[in-house]
Parts: sequence; C-alpha cells; structure tokens
Amino acid sequence: MKRQFKEKDLLAKIDLAWELASACRLCPRECGVNRIQGETGFCKIRDAAPLAHSGIHWGEEPVLSGCGGAGAIFFAGCNLHCVYCQNYQISQSPEGYPLFSGERLAEELLRLQGLGAQNIDFVSPTHVAPVMMEAVFLARKQGLKLPIVYNTNAYDSLKLLRLLEGFVDVYLPDLKYFGNKEGAMFSGVPDYADRA
Repeated sequence: MKRQFKEKDLLAKIDLAWELASACRLCPRECGVNRIQGETGFCKIRDAAPLAHSGIHWGEEPVLSGCGGAGAIFFAGCNLHCVYCQNYQISQSPEGYPLFSGERLAEELLRLQGLGAQNIDFVSPTHVAPVMMEAVFLARKQGLKLPIVYNTNAYDSLKLLRLLEGFVDVYLPDLKYFGNKEGAMFSGVPDYADRA
C-alpha cells in the first residue's frame, strides 16, 4: 500500500533536498559545492534543471511505454562519465540547454499528460532532484495523475532516495556494474558497485 504524505511533509522533503544541494550531496560524489549560490560540481549543474528533451518516448521498456508512450524528460548533465554513453552530447555538456525551474517543469509534466503519456519518466534525474520534486509537487496540485518513474543510473545517495518517497512511484535503476573496478574504468567512479 502506497504511503500518503501530507502537503507540509512533502514541502519539508523538498527543503531537505535543496539542503543537500546547498553543499552538494545529491549523489555519492558529494562534491560539496553550493549549487544554490551558483557553484557547480562534477555534473556542472547549478540550481535549475537543464532540459535536453521532453516528449512521448517509445524506446523505453514496453511496460513503461505502454499504449501511449512514456512522457520522457531527459535532463542534461550527469553524475557519471560513462565512456559508452549513448547520450554523451547531453550528459557531458549541459551548457546551452534551457533551464527549468520547478514551476516551468510542472507545466511540462502537465503538457505530457495532455498528450496521452502513460507516465512521467525522468531520465538521469539525480543531479536535478530538488527541481524534479518541486515540479511533481506543483503538477499534482494542478491535476497530474500519472505515475512518476525515477529512471536513474543507480549512483544515488541514500539520503536523496529516502526523500523521494511520496514523489516517485517507480524506481528504475539502470545497474551498470557489479564491480568497483569496472565503475572506475568505464564511468569514472571508484565506488559504483558499493553505492549502487
């Protein structure tokens, strides 16, 4: 049974997510930069979400795409640097993409619902989680009924994952490695397997 959260509890979770971003600990890299003050760490992201693409996506797992397609939100930037990344143009160079606040992103979620999306599929959301959480909160207040998919590379902080309860319905970790050596070699993180 899905746990229901009061509005004040969800707002408190959003505040805690922004607190994680203020000395960035959103992912296990723990860069420590103050993204709210405009500093950037490994992912090169500040306090807004660079949106690389938003639309109906048929390339997800069939259970997600369903009959109406997934309402995919592809964010630019990433907390990994995978040498084989199929989206490296957006994951490694987030500059130049439109920056979305929580309010603007909420409008986009509602637009995708209006297009018939089966769900909202946030792709690589870890580094923009506070904005994503704000958007889900605001969009639900305006009528968003779709399930929320957290389509992650599985390099997430446990603190952040705990905060996502009440915002995310489906966790879709793309587990990349069972060994730390491979994570270091191919994604630039020495502790991928331990953290994932």
